[in-house]
Amino acid sequence: MTTLNGFSQFGNGPHKVFVLNGWFGSSADWSALTPALDPDRFTYAFFDYRGYGLSRDIQGAFTFDEVASDVLALADHLDWRRFSLVGHSMGGMAMQCVLLAAPERIVKMAGISAVPACGSRMDEARLAMFSAAIDDVAKRAGIIHFSTGSRLAAR
Repeated sequence: MTTLNGFSQFGNGPHKVFVLNGWFGSSADWSALTPALDPDRFTYAFFDYRGYGLSRDIQGAFTFDEVASDVLALADHLDWRRFSLVGHSMGGMAMQCVLLAAPERIVKMAGISAVPACGSRMDEARLAMFSAAIDDVAKRAGIIHFSTGSRLAAR
């Protein structure tokens, strides 16, 4: 039996849209945006990757190919034959993997500060910093602080 990823759904329109968040994010990050969306034209599925948000306890390989497979499994479960994708940051890379896995199912795509399909090239120092962030909350906070231009409070 396939384990489905967690997601939240908004709207009931005919145009189906998966929304994919960036690294360290979850479907909850999009909640402030929903008042600006048209629920009569679109149905949105705010998707959580394995290990994040509503999918926090789902184990896996944690790869982009797995994300693509999980999106397609949820699309099948929802009976969404064709759909669009919105991807923020790492979600932009994830949506490109969905496109590669099932191009005939994709209507449109929109990337918001999207990481390209080739990934983010990292020298050894940067890769070490990101690797250390896996087990160190303070290092993760530092990456987020830096990547947001050091203009947001830690909270």
